[in-house]
Amino acid sequence: VQAHLAGSWYKGDTQSLDRELEQHLQQAQKKLTVPVSADNIKALISPHAGYFYSGLCAASVYQTLLEVGSGSIN
Repeated sequence: VQAHLAGSWYKGDTQSLDRELEQHLQQAQKKLTVPVSADNIKALISPHAGYFYSGLCAASVYQTLLEVGSGSIN
């Protein structure tokens, strides 16, 4: 079953979507690193527009979560 917006706001096939998301995460790691401590994070806000428009910004949020480790996120 394919999601209703697949192919419009984001890639329609799994492999292309995985590649795009991985590229955004790699770019975020290289270009948008922000030194933070898990203790200092109170909230993270991520855009939800199409990945073409906001993927790098969203990836920087998720890359931050990956870098701070396994802290609890509620």
